[in-house]
Amino acid sequence: MGRSYVPPLLLLSAIWGSSYIAQLIVNRLITTHGPARTMLVNYLLSGFALFYGATILGEPITGAKNAGLGLILAGATLASGLVGGRRPAPAVPEP
Repeated sequence: MGRSYVPPLLLLSAIWGSSYIAQLIVNRLITTHGPARTMLVNYLLSGFALFYGATILGEPITGAKNAGLGLILAGATLASGLVGGRRPAPAVPEP
């Protein structure tokens, strides 16, 4: 019997617990930085996917993948207002 056994309750608590913590972090970011800027974090996932694919799965990093990641990060930078001459809107409008 070479397979390890993970109790279902332990597996479900690990999945739900990590999702719960991630949701708390997202809610905190929305409160402090606003929904538009918080959702820009999703664009960073492609960079992590590229990194993990190369390190864990041994996938090659090609010029096309780097160019695509560069376009995604450039778009996220422009959308955040860090460059381009416009200032980001405040997270919570003042009354």
